[in-house]
Amino acid sequence: MRPVIANMAVDQMDLRRWTPEDPEVFSVFIQLYLGPKTWSSGPHARAKRTDLFTIRVASPGGLEQLDAEGEILAWGRIIVMRRYDRDDLIHALERIVASCEAESWSGCVDLLRRHFNWEFER
Repeated sequence: MRPVIANMAVDQMDLRRWTPEDPEVFSVFIQLYLGPKTWSSGPHARAKRTDLFTIRVASPGGLEQLDAEGEILAWGRIIVMRRYDRDDLIHALERIVASCEAESWSGCVDLLRRHFNWEFER
C-alpha cells in the first residue's frame, strides 16, 4: 500500500499558497493529510480517507526565536531549512511519504510516525 498526500496546510492555509514573512526566520507546524492511494488519474494520486500528521518546519533563525527549555530549542520530528523554499519542502515531504510504503495502512502509519506526529498519538 502506498501513502499519498491529500492536502498540506499551515494554519488551515494551503501550503502551496503559504509563504513566511521572512524566509530566513520562521518556525511553523505543517499539517499533512495522508491516506492510502486509492486511484490515480494521470500523475495525481488520490486518497479517499486520510489521517492527520504534523511536523515542525523551521529555519535556524526561527528556532532561535522559540521559547527554550534551558538550552534545548526544539526536539522531535522537525525539518530544518536554511531558507524557506516551497518547492524544496514539498519535494522533501513527498519523498518522505513515498518512502513509507507497506503491506497495509497500519504498516504505512508505523513508518510515517517515524517522521511525523500522528493525530492519534498522545
